Amino acid sequence: MERVRSIKSSSSSSSKEYIGTSGTSNVRSVVSGEETQNKKPLEEIKISELDKIIQTLSPEKKSQDMAQEYQNKQPAKQLELPHITDQFDGSEPKRTKVLPDDLSPKRTKGQTDDCEANNSRCEKKLKNLSQELEDMAEENKKLKTQNKSIAADCEEKNSACEKKVKNLSSEISDLNDEIAKIKKKTSETEQALEECKKGNKACHAEVTQLSSQLDKVNKELAKLTEEARNTSDELKNCKTQSLSCEEKIKGLNDTISSLNNEINKLKKDNLEIAEKAEKQKLEEIEKGKSLLGECENKVRDLENDLSSANEEINRLKSDNENIVRDLEERNNACESRLKELNDEIASLREEIETIKRENEELTKEQEEKLKGLNDEIASLNDEIERLKKEKEDIIREEEEKRAELEAKNKDLISELEEKNKACDERVKDLTKENETLSNELSSLNEQYNSLLEENKVLKLKMDHMTKVAKSRSIKPPKKSLKSSKKKKSSKKAKKKRRTKRCRCD
Repeated sequence: MERVRSIKSSSSSSSKEYIGTSGTSNVRSVVSGEETQNKKPLEEIKISELDKIIQTLSPEKKSQDMAQEYQNKQPAKQLELPHITDQFDGSEPKRTKVLPDDLSPKRTKGQTDDCEANNSRCEKKLKNLSQELEDMAEENKKLKTQNKSIAADCEEKNSACEKKVKNLSSEISDLNDEIAKIKKKTSETEQALEECKKGNKACHAEVTQLSSQLDKVNKELAKLTEEARNTSDELKNCKTQSLSCEEKIKGLNDTISSLNNEINKLKKDNLEIAEKAEKQKLEEIEKGKSLLGECENKVRDLENDLSSANEEINRLKSDNENIVRDLEERNNACESRLKELNDEIASLREEIETIKRENEELTKEQEEKLKGLNDEIASLNDEIERLKKEKEDIIREEEEKRAELEAKNKDLISELEEKNKACDERVKDLTKENETLSNELSSLNEQYNSLLEENKVLKLKMDHMTKVAKSRSIKPPKKSLKSSKKKKSSKKAKKKRRTKRCRCD
């Protein structure tokens, strides 16, 4: 078996020196800068590389990159020392002594155990630190993903809120437009109602005028009856003209029937106006205006008819003097007809009063409808105010949510900053530990260099001794060889204890 010890520092050159012993040779050999076929890998960490990693990498990537770098370190080259088996053949047995063991590095068993414990402890610390750095990197990634998801949710909620606000604003604008339209319609309906009221007032005035004119006609008819009674002597002379009077009476009856028909038409028109006013107010109001104009025209026509009737009455008065004599026979018929006419006039008055009542009811209904429209407008205004309040509440809720999310983000950022600070502190601790290890390595390199110088001196002495032995060609005695072998085996065991490798890197 063979044991090799190698030590390398971050600032040392590429030359490597090794110390080896073999069980077959009697000579202790030291070789520097030679490579053989059997190479054993050693892990190494450089302080300069760690400093570069600490400066260049962020706290999130430090753990992963340090772990990869620790695993991907190139193994150090090792050298195997050739075994020197040359024997001395000199006549002087005293010169075949092995060099003293004081030149080899002295370490007790306790020191080697401490070194191994320190090595295992350092490796465990490095593994734990790398694992902690990896865990912290994963936590940072998770926190970043959570922040991204929270930000995306906030953006989605904000966009939804903005859409809701836009929809509410559009709905409010539509409602405002509808309210403006309703206000316009109400103003138009109020104007139309005022015009209807004015038209109704005009109709009432015209009806009163017609009733007064009818009263006048009735009075004149009564006078005519009285004159007819007084002029019974003259009725005999009016027989020839009775036919013409009857035709004129028929004409008057026709005019009265036409007036009744027109009154019925007016009733129908008023009923149609009332029915259409519920369905299409504006159109019916316009139609009502046209009908009122027609009514005015008809009233004018009636006035013209009355004037013509008055003219005819005056003409009849002139003719009655010639006709009254012939009317005694038909006086009873005339009186009955007059009664019928009076009854019809009373019915006409009753119908006029009913028309007045219907007009008043229509005006009341329209006023009630206006009140209903005003109530609807008030309810719409209340709904608009409610929507505005809901909009303000939604905006307040969104602002509160934004504030909460911002507070959460601030807390997460503070936690991340604290974790990053902890990572930085741990990296600083690692750098300090690496500095201590580098100091230990430098001290060991100094010891190693001193040992190399001593080995060179010993090598020169060995070369000189071999030359002297070869020149003399003296073989050592067998007893001395046996004793040297025994001493060699005992010294070999001591040397194995002493030359245990101490890896603090």
